[in-house]
Amino acid sequence: MLDGCFVAVWEGTDGSGKTTLRREVEKRLKRLGYRVASYKTPSRTATGLFAVRYGNRSGVDPLVRMLLFLANTIDDSGLMAKKVMSSRPDFFFIDRYYLCSVVYGLALLMRAGREAPDVSVAMDLVEKMGGDRLIRPDLYIIVDVNEEERLRRIAGKKSSDRPVERDTETQNIVRKIYEDYRAANPEKAILVMNEAGKLEETGEYIANLLISRRSSTRQ
Repeated sequence: MLDGCFVAVWEGTDGSGKTTLRREVEKRLKRLGYRVASYKTPSRTATGLFAVRYGNRSGVDPLVRMLLFLANTIDDSGLMAKKVMSSRPDFFFIDRYYLCSVVYGLALLMRAGREAPDVSVAMDLVEKMGGDRLIRPDLYIIVDVNEEERLRRIAGKKSSDRPVERDTETQNIVRKIYEDYRAANPEKAILVMNEAGKLEETGEYIANLLISRRSSTRQ
């Protein structure tokens, strides 16, 4: 926990409904009297804007793209920590963090037919280099949905990242890498299927889980 605050990172495939589900959970927790703060990457900071503008260009090397988005998440870690210290929330939600940068970077390298290390190896390297600069999450919430529903959700979405979002093969690789990470870290990462028509039910389940996890972590 960060200064008494339970940190949950929301990850998953594009179009899985991470942000909508996060907001639903945040609303439920606030109704129960908990203080909740959040931060979303890529941000509107200089590194976030550059990562989106340049990293999402067609033809950009997968490794370059990964490093650009990693730069934003790592650079913004200081801003996240300041937000926690100033608002003193019970829960702090990060909508995509450095795990996302690593997972998508590895997926795009593999999609291009290049060698990529195991996700746990890559994460260990990033965390060692990041040191105290990085916020260490108490829980990763990996959100997914069946591919047909995922494609339906992104059909009308405006995004400069559409080639990646619409590429089912890339998203399937992303799923596999997230599952590899979850399997290697069963106490730190959970998978949530964000099925259509079940937002309130799923939001209630996650809110109750977070309250339980925060309580057990504080003991």
